[in-house]
Amino acid sequence: MHGRMRPKAVLPLVLALAACHSGHDSEPVLGSATIGPEGGTLTITSGVQQGLQLQVPAGALPTATELRVVDLSASVLSPGAGSQPVTIVPPGLPLRIEPVDLRFGAQATLRLPYTASRVYATAPGNVRARQLRNGNQIDLVPTHVDVGGGSVAVQTSTLGEFSVVPGPTLGNVLSDRKSTRLNSSHTVISYAVFC
Repeated sequence: MHGRMRPKAVLPLVLALAACHSGHDSEPVLGSATIGPEGGTLTITSGVQQGLQLQVPAGALPTATELRVVDLSASVLSPGAGSQPVTIVPPGLPLRIEPVDLRFGAQATLRLPYTASRVYATAPGNVRARQLRNGNQIDLVPTHVDVGGGSVAVQTSTLGEFSVVPGPTLGNVLSDRKSTRLNSSHTVISYAVFC
Protein backbone atom coordinates (compact mmCIF):
# COMPACT_ATOMS: atom_id res chain seq x y z
CA MET A 1 0.00 0.00 0.00
CA HIS A 2 2.14 2.83 -1.25
CA GLY A 3 0.77 6.17 -0.01
CA ARG A 4 -2.88 5.03 0.23
CA MET A 5 -4.81 5.16 3.46
CA ARG A 6 -7.70 2.92 4.16
CA PRO A 7 -11.02 4.80 4.28
CA LYS A 8 -11.83 3.27 7.67
CA ALA A 9 -8.67 4.80 9.17
CA VAL A 10 -9.43 8.26 7.75
CA LEU A 11 -13.06 8.52 8.89
CA PRO A 12 -12.37 8.71 12.66
CA LEU A 13 -9.74 11.41 12.03
CA VAL A 14 -12.16 13.48 9.90
CA LEU A 15 -14.91 13.16 12.51
CA ALA A 16 -12.54 14.15 15.32
CA LEU A 17 -11.36 17.24 13.42
CA ALA A 18 -14.91 18.26 12.51
CA ALA A 19 -15.94 18.10 16.16
CA CYS A 20 -13.30 20.70 17.09
CA HIS A 21 -14.81 23.49 14.98
CA SER A 22 -18.00 25.49 15.25
CA GLY A 23 -18.51 24.94 11.55
CA HIS A 24 -16.99 28.26 10.52
CA ASP A 25 -13.19 28.59 10.78
CA SER A 26 -13.32 32.40 10.73
CA GLU A 27 -15.69 32.58 13.70
CA PRO A 28 -13.80 32.15 16.97
CA VAL A 29 -15.28 30.25 19.89
CA LEU A 30 -15.18 32.67 22.84
CA GLY A 31 -15.99 30.10 25.47
CA SER A 32 -17.71 26.81 26.20
CA ALA A 33 -19.06 24.79 29.08
CA THR A 34 -20.51 21.33 29.46
CA ILE A 35 -23.78 21.55 31.36
CA GLY A 36 -25.90 18.58 32.40
CA PRO A 37 -29.18 17.81 34.17
CA GLU A 38 -27.93 19.53 37.35
CA GLY A 39 -27.80 22.88 35.51
CA GLY A 40 -24.92 25.29 35.34
CA THR A 41 -23.56 28.54 33.94
CA LEU A 42 -21.53 29.48 30.87
CA THR A 43 -19.70 32.77 31.44
CA ILE A 44 -17.48 34.82 29.11
CA THR A 45 -14.87 36.67 31.18
CA SER A 46 -12.93 38.57 28.49
CA GLY A 47 -13.13 39.88 24.95
CA VAL A 48 -15.96 41.47 22.95
CA GLN A 49 -18.65 39.48 24.80
CA GLN A 50 -17.20 39.96 28.30
CA GLY A 51 -19.99 39.64 30.84
CA LEU A 52 -22.15 37.28 28.77
CA GLN A 53 -23.72 34.67 30.99
CA LEU A 54 -26.06 31.79 30.20
CA GLN A 55 -27.65 30.29 33.33
CA VAL A 56 -29.24 26.90 32.68
CA PRO A 57 -31.55 25.71 35.49
CA ALA A 58 -31.53 22.18 36.86
CA GLY A 59 -33.63 19.85 34.73
CA ALA A 60 -33.39 21.98 31.56
CA LEU A 61 -31.03 19.49 29.87
CA PRO A 62 -31.55 15.70 29.96
CA THR A 63 -27.86 14.90 29.35
CA ALA A 64 -24.49 16.65 29.58
CA THR A 65 -24.20 19.00 26.58
CA GLU A 66 -21.36 21.24 25.44
CA LEU A 67 -22.59 24.82 24.93
CA ARG A 68 -20.39 27.23 22.93
CA VAL A 69 -20.40 30.99 22.36
CA VAL A 70 -19.18 31.96 18.88
CA ASP A 71 -18.18 35.53 18.03
CA LEU A 72 -19.96 37.02 15.00
CA SER A 73 -18.84 40.63 15.55
CA ALA A 74 -16.35 40.60 12.66
CA SER A 75 -19.28 40.78 10.23
CA VAL A 76 -20.39 44.06 11.83
CA LEU A 77 -17.03 45.65 12.64
CA SER A 78 -15.20 44.82 9.40
CA PRO A 79 -17.53 44.01 6.49
CA GLY A 80 -16.18 41.80 3.71
CA ALA A 81 -14.95 42.94 0.33
CA GLY A 82 -17.60 44.57 -1.80
CA SER A 83 -19.98 45.23 1.09
CA GLN A 84 -20.95 48.62 2.41
CA PRO A 85 -19.47 49.66 5.75
CA VAL A 86 -21.84 49.60 8.69
CA THR A 87 -22.38 53.14 9.93
CA ILE A 88 -24.31 52.23 13.09
CA VAL A 89 -22.84 49.53 15.31
CA PRO A 90 -25.58 47.83 17.34
CA PRO A 91 -25.55 48.27 21.13
CA GLY A 92 -24.63 44.59 21.58
CA LEU A 93 -22.41 42.79 19.08
CA PRO A 94 -23.78 39.63 17.44
CA LEU A 95 -22.92 36.15 18.67
CA ARG A 96 -24.14 32.61 18.25
CA ILE A 97 -24.74 30.14 21.08
CA GLU A 98 -24.46 26.53 19.96
CA PRO A 99 -25.81 23.97 19.45
CA VAL A 100 -28.44 26.06 17.65
CA ASP A 101 -30.97 23.22 17.47
CA LEU A 102 -31.00 22.72 21.26
CA ARG A 103 -34.26 23.29 23.15
CA PHE A 104 -34.17 23.60 26.95
CA GLY A 105 -36.77 21.81 29.06
CA ALA A 106 -37.04 24.98 31.20
CA GLN A 107 -36.18 28.56 30.33
CA ALA A 108 -32.59 29.65 30.74
CA THR A 109 -31.50 33.18 31.64
CA LEU A 110 -29.23 34.86 29.10
CA ARG A 111 -27.39 38.01 30.14
CA LEU A 112 -25.92 39.87 27.15
CA PRO A 113 -23.42 42.75 27.34
CA TYR A 114 -24.18 46.00 25.54
CA THR A 115 -22.85 49.55 25.24
CA ALA A 116 -25.45 52.12 26.32
CA SER A 117 -23.80 54.89 24.26
CA ARG A 118 -24.62 52.91 21.07
CA VAL A 119 -28.37 52.94 21.75
CA TYR A 120 -29.85 55.40 19.26
CA ALA A 121 -33.27 57.09 18.82
CA THR A 122 -34.41 56.09 22.31
CA ALA A 123 -33.31 55.95 25.96
CA PRO A 124 -30.13 53.95 26.79
CA GLY A 125 -32.12 51.38 28.80
CA ASN A 126 -34.71 50.77 26.07
CA VAL A 127 -33.14 47.69 24.51
CA ARG A 128 -34.16 44.22 23.37
CA ALA A 129 -32.28 41.01 22.79
CA ARG A 130 -32.80 40.05 19.15
CA GLN A 131 -32.65 36.34 18.36
CA LEU A 132 -32.20 34.99 14.85
CA ARG A 133 -33.26 31.35 14.67
CA ASN A 134 -34.21 29.32 11.60
CA GLY A 135 -34.46 32.51 9.54
CA ASN A 136 -36.85 34.15 12.00
CA GLN A 137 -36.05 37.34 13.88
CA ILE A 138 -37.49 37.52 17.40
CA ASP A 139 -37.14 40.49 19.76
CA LEU A 140 -37.06 39.25 23.35
CA VAL A 141 -38.31 41.65 26.02
CA PRO A 142 -35.78 41.91 28.86
CA THR A 143 -36.48 40.73 32.38
CA HIS A 144 -33.75 43.10 33.61
CA VAL A 145 -31.67 45.93 32.11
CA ASP A 146 -28.55 47.27 33.87
CA VAL A 147 -27.64 50.47 32.01
CA GLY A 148 -24.67 51.28 34.27
CA GLY A 149 -23.31 47.74 34.10
CA GLY A 150 -24.14 47.39 30.40
CA SER A 151 -26.18 44.19 30.42
CA VAL A 152 -29.63 42.99 29.45
CA ALA A 153 -31.17 39.75 30.74
CA VAL A 154 -33.80 37.70 28.89
CA GLN A 155 -35.43 34.29 29.24
CA THR A 156 -34.98 31.80 26.41
CA SER A 157 -35.70 28.14 25.76
CA THR A 158 -33.71 28.02 22.49
CA LEU A 159 -30.27 28.97 21.29
CA GLY A 160 -29.11 30.61 18.05
CA GLU A 161 -27.80 34.03 17.06
CA PHE A 162 -28.28 36.96 19.45
CA SER A 163 -27.52 40.67 19.57
CA VAL A 164 -28.74 43.64 21.59
CA VAL A 165 -30.73 46.22 19.62
CA PRO A 166 -32.56 49.43 20.51
CA GLY A 167 -36.10 48.88 21.75
CA PRO A 168 -39.18 50.26 20.05
CA THR A 169 -39.66 54.02 19.88
CA LEU A 170 -43.04 55.71 20.21
CA GLY A 171 -43.13 56.06 16.41
CA ASN A 172 -42.52 52.31 15.98
CA VAL A 173 -45.27 51.45 18.44
CA LEU A 174 -47.83 53.76 16.81
CA SER A 175 -47.04 52.56 13.29
CA ASP A 176 -47.12 48.87 14.24
CA ARG A 177 -50.88 48.38 14.47
CA LYS A 178 -52.85 45.53 12.94
CA SER A 179 -55.61 47.69 11.50
CA THR A 180 -56.08 51.43 11.14
CA ARG A 181 -59.25 53.09 9.90
CA LEU A 182 -58.91 56.62 8.55
CA ASN A 183 -61.93 58.89 8.22
CA SER A 184 -61.03 62.02 6.25
CA SER A 185 -64.49 62.96 5.01
CA HIS A 186 -64.70 65.83 7.48
CA THR A 187 -62.57 68.90 7.99
CA VAL A 188 -60.86 67.17 10.91
CA ILE A 189 -59.08 63.89 10.24
CA SER A 190 -59.90 61.26 12.83
CA TYR A 191 -58.77 57.70 13.09
CA ALA A 192 -59.34 54.67 15.22
CA VAL A 193 -56.72 52.02 15.91
CA PHE A 194 -57.85 48.45 16.40
CA CYS A 195 -55.40 46.03 18.01
